Amino acid sequence: MREKENKGITLIVLVITIIVLLILAGVSIATLMGDNGLLTRVSQSKEESQRGEIEDRVRLEYTEWKISKNSDNPSKSLEEILRKEFGSVVNNNDGTWVLDGVEVSINEETGKIIVGDITNQTGQKGEKTIEEVQENYVVGNTIVKDENGNKIVVPDGFKITNDTKKVHEGIVITDGTNEFVWIPVGEVSDGINIHTINLSRYTFATNGTPTDRGNAVISSSYQEETISVGLNRGNTIAKDIERFIESAKTNKGYYIGRY
Repeated sequence: MREKENKGITLIVLVITIIVLLILAGVSIATLMGDNGLLTRVSQSKEESQRGEIEDRVRLEYTEWKISKNSDNPSKSLEEILRKEFGSVVNNNDGTWVLDGVEVSINEETGKIIVGDITNQTGQKGEKTIEEVQENYVVGNTIVKDENGNKIVVPDGFKITNDTKKVHEGIVITDGTNEFVWIPVGEVSDGINIHTINLSRYTFATNGTPTDRGNAVISSSYQEETISVGLNRGNTIAKDIERFIESAKTNKGYYIGRY
């Protein structure tokens, strides 16, 4: 007599099946919702499309204003013209506007237009992370914090161009053409120790040891060789030096050109 065959599945097969399904589910979730997933890319694409649409609308109004401004009878301000297109218009009086809740930078001289974040857009200038400012040009002067808590100010229309996430490793910003390096002033954390960098003049020994020469030299004149009759040497005073000192201390740093 033949025994009845068991056509069910064993516990081992069931477990293997569940594991395979979990793996497939994980792959599907990563594909859909990961940092480079389908939903993320769709969201980014939608945001880019919205930003492009807003930029086009602003550019049309800017062009109309520019034509009117250069005509024999200029009649309307840029704000008046923008109000025809946007229901809510706020002029921050620093080259940036909040148009229907979206912050937009408009350079009235060059016509350069930068549209801020569409998602999480509040029209307010809050702190951003270095990663955020490596991706997009900022709209309005923006405070950026690194992973050690150090802060820098990224000017309107710039973004961070190098891949570091730490101020003490050197932050470089660009507007697409020019590059500048941030020089921190005051206390700077490297994640382990706090270093104090004075707004001063330093000289360095051959082994790299710095010597602080004091900040008095910054606010005084410096010697510069000038060519004139008889090749004279004269003193030249740095332009707006007091304003520079105040700004560097307030912002805890300053930028120098990178060439």
